[in-house]
Amino acid sequence: MRLNPGLSLVRLTPDAVQIGSGTGSTQLSGCSPEVLAFLDRMQSGIEDGREPDVVRDCGLDPAEARALVSSLEGFLHRHPSPAGTGPGHAADVLAQDVATALAVDHGPVDSRERAAQIVSRRHRAGAQVLGLGRTGAAVARSLAAAGVGRLVLWDCTEVATGDLGTGYLPADLGRIRPVALARRIDDLGLDPVVLPLTSPARPGPGGDVTVLVTLGAVDLEAVALARAADHPLLPVVVRDDDVLVGPWCAPGAPGCPLCWDLAAAATDPLRSTRTDALLAARAGREELTLATAAGALAARQLLQWIDTGTVTDGTMLHLQAASGRVDTLTVPPHRDCGCVTGAAVPG
Repeated sequence: MRLNPGLSLVRLTPDAVQIGSGTGSTQLSGCSPEVLAFLDRMQSGIEDGREPDVVRDCGLDPAEARALVSSLEGFLHRHPSPAGTGPGHAADVLAQDVATALAVDHGPVDSRERAAQIVSRRHRAGAQVLGLGRTGAAVARSLAAAGVGRLVLWDCTEVATGDLGTGYLPADLGRIRPVALARRIDDLGLDPVVLPLTSPARPGPGGDVTVLVTLGAVDLEAVALARAADHPLLPVVVRDDDVLVGPWCAPGAPGCPLCWDLAAAATDPLRSTRTDALLAARAGREELTLATAAGALAARQLLQWIDTGTVTDGTMLHLQAASGRVDTLTVPPHRDCGCVTGAAVPG
């Protein structure tokens, strides 16, 4: 048994502690020295089955210990005997990432087993990033740094001065974006398999999941192809003064990009023409800080899918350049879309 290793244990006063520092935190007041000693031992981890010995070592009444453990049920993980080998380089590099994943993973899980599972899932996952300007570069580098083991990168554009800032270096100017970005990802040290694609034709659904970055409007043709293949796709649309991340097009995730488009078309007779024109004009500006933020938020959503096999359906993140504000927009399922059919999620 141990306190969730993703949560901090903070001493507030001589007899009060706080477990966690975010929305899932709790405070314990009036703690005796024996209770505080037991909490410290739980933070370090008590080998499963040795709890009575530790209770006795701390001088804590067994009944009080049982009541304390019961009150902390949602904050405790299992803690079996130590494994024979260490976690390895990737687990060391991703220690903070895994801690955060554990902090939001409620339930009596085995901390070591879950941590190893997260690292393994990320290493085995394959993600496509299509569109490699500033925003796409931020997505790809974040995924690589977070331990995603296979990346397919596509773009057919050369690196320009305006692309610098989220991954490319001045030495990359004039190189095709995916080739240049693959070199920068190699510098991160986790050795993912990176496949740069430079063909004029954008690839269809591939790998386990896709991020599609477009300027001006969402590419509904790519969304439809992903839907037909039951392939999870997260669109990121960069516009002149804002960025839209989502909603997901994924099996069993109602409220998708096609729902959003159908709802908009009901009040905009030029919706289809407008979308095509905005895409053709590449009507968007990849401002540095907005591209960095949008890339990180998109990568965070992909990591949620890789780590848990779930997505937050029917939601879109709206990042505003004027204020830096991020709003969450709800995308209701549209009756003419049919995106509510379920399908298997990754194992």
